[in-house]
Amino acid sequence: MKKLISVIIPVYNVEKYLERCLDSVINQTYNNLEIICVNDCSPDNSIEILKKYQKLDSRIGLISNASCMGQAHTRSVGYQKAHGEFIYFLDSDDWIKEDFIEKMYKAIVEKNLPAVCCTNIKNVYPDGTMSDLLKRDFEEGFMPYTKSCMMAWSWLLKKDFLDKFDCIFPSGLKYEDNYFYNVLIRSLENVYIINSTQYYHYENPQSTMGKAKGRTIDNFDIIEVIDLVYENYKKTNKLSHWSIPFFYMPKYMLNIHTNKDEFFLKLKEFYKKIQTDVISNKQLYNQIELKFFNEIINSNNYSEYKKYQTSIIGALRQNVKEQNGRINQKV
Repeated sequence: MKKLISVIIPVYNVEKYLERCLDSVINQTYNNLEIICVNDCSPDNSIEILKKYQKLDSRIGLISNASCMGQAHTRSVGYQKAHGEFIYFLDSDDWIKEDFIEKMYKAIVEKNLPAVCCTNIKNVYPDGTMSDLLKRDFEEGFMPYTKSCMMAWSWLLKKDFLDKFDCIFPSGLKYEDNYFYNVLIRSLENVYIINSTQYYHYENPQSTMGKAKGRTIDNFDIIEVIDLVYENYKKTNKLSHWSIPFFYMPKYMLNIHTNKDEFFLKLKEFYKKIQTDVISNKQLYNQIELKFFNEIINSNNYSEYKKYQTSIIGALRQNVKEQNGRINQKV
């Protein structure tokens, strides 16, 4: 007998795209679904669309938040109400191929896995054009975790596995997929990837990620999220064999933050907290990560850090110029 799969869809301000999303779910070839739609006080007509679809399909359940709580909390609300043995998170402005859940389910059951990941993902733009978010040259199999996707909607998961390893999203914070992925991937013995089906990710200019592209950031959530990852690794004794993901996102956000001084100080405070663990396990980190870490630790403020960065870049440019000069002299 096919197991029940809970499909959790957080809904906010997506009236233009919601029907496309819901149609893709109710028309799945795998039909033993519990479809949990959580309305996060959407100001548009999304709630009316949800009510209409609820009448059309008895598998659809509707939950409404009392106040607007954000995507992480809204996903968690749906998760807490889920009865399925398996969990799938779907964004309400995206959609999935009709065999998506069936092929994911087949892989997770036949291989007796806690999770499977689909990396055949298309970016869909407002003008209708598409591009590959991830380009893969294989159909399915066990792969290094670096070939997987960090977004929650690319994974089908066993609920008891999520419960055991505390992989669910931290409420009230943006970038919740960073926590989800970093805890998930370090809790798996191996990663099974399939590409024989497809996920369609709409590049919605009004979504959280859409609004973030090409502009500055004004929150400090990424530091809190990575701190939660660190605490999870510490609690589960992973610090000696898995690196803390302290580098890429913080470095990027430091460069585009509206308040670089405050972001720097909060980042430095966090780095001081994890300093002993990073130094004790420095073999887990590459030279670029450690260099950035030490620059933050050893600088008193953002201006000092930036000045140091400028001097390093200047020295590198001068070194390249001198090397080019010597080459030209030999020629």
